Amino acid sequence: MEDNKDLTPEKSGVYFISKHGIIFISYLGSGKVTGAYSRELDEAVNAVKTNEDRRLEYMTMMIREMEIREEGRAEGRAETLSALVKDGYLPASEAARRLNMTESEFLKLSGQYIAH
Repeated sequence: MEDNKDLTPEKSGVYFISKHGIIFISYLGSGKVTGAYSRELDEAVNAVKTNEDRRLEYMTMMIREMEIREEGRAEGRAETLSALVKDGYLPASEAARRLNMTESEFLKLSGQYIAH
């Protein structure tokens, strides 16, 4: 029996997609209805788009995701500025100013108690 280990998708680079998969990908790319299956997809997409409850849920989710991203960016800025203060590249007062907080708030946030 022949060894087919080299014929796996990871090694050969050849992947097989079902007919529905191809139609789905085509519909995502073009938004065009080309048959019964893409018509079902289009109807489902339009039903979600016109459902006000779903729209509100989607918008709420998108707003929350934006808030989470901003929280992550703010945390990253605070961590970076804390490291710069710790390493002596930036005074704590300047780091606090860049974060729109007092120096004592910054020191509490960063967990650092730098002697002045």
